[in-house]
Amino acid sequence: MPGNVRAILAALLLAGSAWSETAAPAPAPDSLENATRNSAEDSARRVLPPLDAAVEVRMVPASPRVGGPFSVALTLRWEGPEMLLAAPRGWTSFAALEPVDRAETQTREIGPSGKTLNRRDFVLNYRPLREGTVDLSGLSILVARASGAQETLQVAPWRVEIGPEPLLPWWGWCLAALGIGAVALGLLRWREVRKARKSAPAPADPREELAARWRALKGRLRSSELDRSWLAEVSELARAALLLDGADPSLRTEEMANAKIAALEGGADSAAPSEAALRAAWKTVRQELVHSLYGGGLRPVGKNRETLRALRICLGLNDEETI
Repeated sequence: MPGNVRAILAALLLAGSAWSETAAPAPAPDSLENATRNSAEDSARRVLPPLDAAVEVRMVPASPRVGGPFSVALTLRWEGPEMLLAAPRGWTSFAALEPVDRAETQTREIGPSGKTLNRRDFVLNYRPLREGTVDLSGLSILVARASGAQETLQVAPWRVEIGPEPLLPWWGWCLAALGIGAVALGLLRWREVRKARKSAPAPADPREELAARWRALKGRLRSSELDRSWLAEVSELARAALLLDGADPSLRTEEMANAKIAALEGGADSAAPSEAALRAAWKTVRQELVHSLYGGGLRPVGKNRETLRALRICLGLNDEETI
């Protein structure tokens, strides 16, 4: 009997242990996935080295003005093959700067030493709203690593002085420069014209021109005294002299001469020797005006000299003009 009791107790113990193994719940799939991911993250954190990155800051322009363009350029540099996710933080929190837009570029190259050089540039564009000092120390860059870890890189403290709004926009200064240039060119041109007028010779006296033509005619008479074609020049000189005295240009030359003679005869000084000589000279010239219409032929030398003397008196030349 005692042996049977021992056998029964051993069987009961074996059955209990088997039931406990089969009744234990199996681990859920989600728990396995989370455990696997956590272990992978723990391994990555142990493998990735500490982040060694540098942040550079530039401001364009260095002295902005109210209402003008203003940009803050942030450059993030790091070495190694690791790719980073980065974004600026706090760049919209400045009361004196109105955010306009943001641009981002990234480059990667292999350096001389064989290391991978990474660069990411952020350009933050603003419009200054009021003048004064703006503290940019609130800027930072949030970096997310491949392991999922996040780090914040603080930007070195920077202060920027916002100047007052310019008197004119850039296009206004361009227009002002063009206007000043146009005025300067106008003044230079005016000075040149004024200088040219001062240096220009005085206009010739029409009667001096008639005297020069009479002298040329006198020289021609000496070279060809028997030619009567020069009477046409006599007619032209007489007409020019009568027009200078106020004759009607619509009349023919001989009609002008008749009007001149009539005026001399009806004048108050018609009996004066000078008036008589002038009247006689115009009568001689009037007769030659009719002869000039025929043209050609020969004339006595004395007749030509007489006509030339009469024309000299009509033109008002002095007695020194001898023939």
